[in-house]
Amino acid sequence: MRILVSLLQIGIATMSSQEERWCPISIMLSMFGSKVNSKLLFRYPFDRIEDVSAMLSYTRMTASTLQLNKKQPSSLSEEHEDCLKTPRNEVEQIESFSDELLALTLSPGNTNVCGKKFDLKINGIRFVGFPISMEQEQFVSIKAKFGLDEDEQSHCQSDEDSTLRSFNIVFVLRATSEYAIVEIYQELSLQLGIALRFEEKRCQYVSEETRLMLSVHDEDEVSLESETMATPKDAYNTILNKSGLARQLSKIFDSLRDTGIINTRINDSTLVSFCLLHKVHNKSGVSNKAISIDLVKKVVEDIRPYHGILIFNMKDVYSSLLDDYSPALSRFLSMHEATKSLQVLSSGTDLPLTQVYELASKLVYWGKAMVIYPMCDSNTYMTAPCADLSPFSEKLRAFFVKFNWDLREVLSHFSLPTRLSDLHQNPHEFFYGNEEKLIQVVFWLLQHRFLIQMHTYVFFSPDESHCVSDRNAAIPPGSLDEDLEYSLLSLSSEQRCAILATQASGAPKDLRLFLNLVKYFNGDYHLEEIMYNENMSRAQLLRVLDKFSPLLVTNLREDGTTAAFCM
Repeated sequence: MRILVSLLQIGIATMSSQEERWCPISIMLSMFGSKVNSKLLFRYPFDRIEDVSAMLSYTRMTASTLQLNKKQPSSLSEEHEDCLKTPRNEVEQIESFSDELLALTLSPGNTNVCGKKFDLKINGIRFVGFPISMEQEQFVSIKAKFGLDEDEQSHCQSDEDSTLRSFNIVFVLRATSEYAIVEIYQELSLQLGIALRFEEKRCQYVSEETRLMLSVHDEDEVSLESETMATPKDAYNTILNKSGLARQLSKIFDSLRDTGIINTRINDSTLVSFCLLHKVHNKSGVSNKAISIDLVKKVVEDIRPYHGILIFNMKDVYSSLLDDYSPALSRFLSMHEATKSLQVLSSGTDLPLTQVYELASKLVYWGKAMVIYPMCDSNTYMTAPCADLSPFSEKLRAFFVKFNWDLREVLSHFSLPTRLSDLHQNPHEFFYGNEEKLIQVVFWLLQHRFLIQMHTYVFFSPDESHCVSDRNAAIPPGSLDEDLEYSLLSLSSEQRCAILATQASGAPKDLRLFLNLVKYFNGDYHLEEIMYNENMSRAQLLRVLDKFSPLLVTNLREDGTTAAFCM
C-alpha cells in the first residue's frame, strides 16, 4: 500500500513539473453575503487527485485538524503518517485546505479588499484574483479607475438588499510564477468580475447562479450529516451539471491550459476576450527559452507599414472572429496575402492605416500570425538559430508528409544567406523552375521558425586617406546651390572631404540624394525601411549606394521585429 501511494505521488509530481509554469492549477469562485457569509461556491478541477485523496481518507484539513491528528497518532495508520511527512506538490497542497478554510481565505468579506488586486502566497501555491463588490458606489469607482465606458456605468442602478455582497474569481498558480503572470490573471479576474457584475445588474444572473450553487451545497451537507457516501466532489460535480456559470468557469480554465485564448460570452451576452501570452507564444516550442511578454509587446509596437504578416491558420482566425472586429477584420483577411505590406492592405481594403495596424497587431499578439517582410524575389533568408534539426523532430516528419522532401536537405540551401531569386532562377539550384513550390516551402519554414530574413544595413565609413588637409574639405565657391552647401557643412570636415573626393559627387542630383540618405547610414536602418521612409524603389536606392560605395560598408543581419521569436 505504501509503495502504491508513493508511486501515485511520484506520478503526480512528475506530471506537475512538466506542466507549463504559466498555466493555472485551479479556478475557484468564492462569495460573501449578508445571509450566507464566506462560502466557496465552486472549484475546478475537483477530482484531479481523487485516488490519492481517497487513500488519505480526505486529509484536506485545516491546520487545527492536522494538529489534532498529531496529538492522536493512533488514529492514523503508518502509511498515512508517512504520506503526511512527504513534501506535497502544488495539487496536494490545495487538497490539504478544507473548503471552509478556502472560503474564509478567498471570500472578500471586507469591502475594503474589493476593487483591489488579490495576491496571497501560501507555501508552494499562490491565489490571485480581483474581488468585486456588489455595492453600487464602489463598483462605479472601480469602473472609473480602469477607464470603462460611461454607457456601461449607466446600467448600474441602486442595489436592493441581496444575499450576495461580493465575490472573487480566484486562479491558483504556482508560487514561483513571475509577477507578470500574476498580473495577467488578476486582469482576467477583473474582466470576468466586471462582466458578471454587468450581468447581475441586467438580469440578476449572479444572484440566481449563487442561489443554485448554495442549494446544492445545502443538499450535500444534509447528505453528509446522514452519513451517506456524498463527498465535496459530488457537490461540485452536481453544480457543474446544473450551473451555466460553473460550466463557463470550467471551460475558461480548460481554454487557458489548452490554447491560452478565451473568447466567450458571459451568460451568452457580455463578451470577454483574453490572451495568455506566455501560453500562446510558447506552445509551439520554437525557442529554447520562454518568450517574454515584453518581447511580444515590443514586436507589436515595432510593426511598420512596410511589414506584412503571415497568418498561420486562416480557418482558425475566421472561427474566432470577434463581433467588435468582424466587419473590418473580414475585409482585411479577404485581401490578405503574405506578399502584401500593411500599407498595400490599407489601400486595398479602404481601411485607415491605423486600423490595419490594430488588426495586424491583434493577430500577432494573439499568436494567430507573425510579422514578416512581404515575399519577393529580392528577399534573403537563412536558417534560424532556433531551428530544431533533430532527426526525431515531429516537424521533420510533418514537412516530409506535406512536401515529400527532407527538411534538412532543404535547409542546407539556406545555410548561408540566400536570395529567393537565386534558388528558382539558377539551373543548378534545388528549386529551379519551381517558384510556386518554393514560396509554399518558405511560408512553412517561416511559420515554424526555421528561417529568418536577412536585411542589408548600411554604415557611412569614409576612408580618412581621402583627406590630406582641411583645404580638401573646402567647398568651391558657387559650385553648389545653397541647400547642398548647407547639407555638406552640417557634416564633419573629414566626411565632407571624403564625399567631395568621390567621382559621383560631381553630379548635383546624385550628391543631393546621397546627402539626403546619409542620416540612415548608421547601421540602424535596413534597405526596406529606407525605401519606405523615402518613398524610393529598390533600384533607385541601390544605384545611389553603388555610386558612393567607396564611402559605405554594408552588413547583412536579421530584422529584430521579424526574427524576435527565433533567437
